[in-house]
Amino acid sequence: MPAAATAEFVRVSGLYRPWEVPDLLNAQHEFVIEPSGSTTEGEELFAVYARPADSDSPAHESAP
Repeated sequence: MPAAATAEFVRVSGLYRPWEVPDLLNAQHEFVIEPSGSTTEGEELFAVYARPADSDSPAHESAP
């Protein structure tokens, strides 16, 4: 079994506004994004968790 399949998700430091989340994403990791409260102005905040991607998964195969 690939190491990524057994790797635990690790929290990325900080809380992120919706428009900041895309800057964190990349093809080398799998992500879990969860609502995690809001600012005093009512903006939603998200916690992000990551682990190395499994290079054998269909989502990471190159297109034909």
